[in-house]
Amino acid sequence: MDLSRYETQSANYLSFLTFSWSLIADIDIESEVLRWLGWLRMEVYSAWRVLNLRSYRAKLTYLPPAATTLDALPPLSEPLPAEQGWVTMEDDFCLFWVSQVARAGEAMLNHPMCKTDDGLFHIFLVRYVSIVDAVLGCAKDRFLVPILC
Repeated sequence: MDLSRYETQSANYLSFLTFSWSLIADIDIESEVLRWLGWLRMEVYSAWRVLNLRSYRAKLTYLPPAATTLDALPPLSEPLPAEQGWVTMEDDFCLFWVSQVARAGEAMLNHPMCKTDDGLFHIFLVRYVSIVDAVLGCAKDRFLVPILC
């Protein structure tokens, strides 16, 4: 089983299946007020959250699969060695989801090629774009960022 570690300025997290932040976490946590709807709460609250989309400023640094294998990660406060192939992205995102499983739920095949013991993390990012821009197509090819690392 693969474990992942996430470090922020205020906390450290350990995960082994998925790690979500932004839209996915908002829907999961905030939809609790609709628990009486059963699993329908996710669809209802997802629609609400998409119509009232939030953005989150984030900086993501990851090591692509073709890069050097590491024995240990440096602390967040230290710079990452560029020669090892680290990639950094900083932007406004509305969705951040790391997964080591093919299915997030019974009816949701979010990462079909994913295996729990392959050493890879499937990162699914969506850059923030306003609903108006998305509907009008002004932001095509700008907001979807699938990453495998």
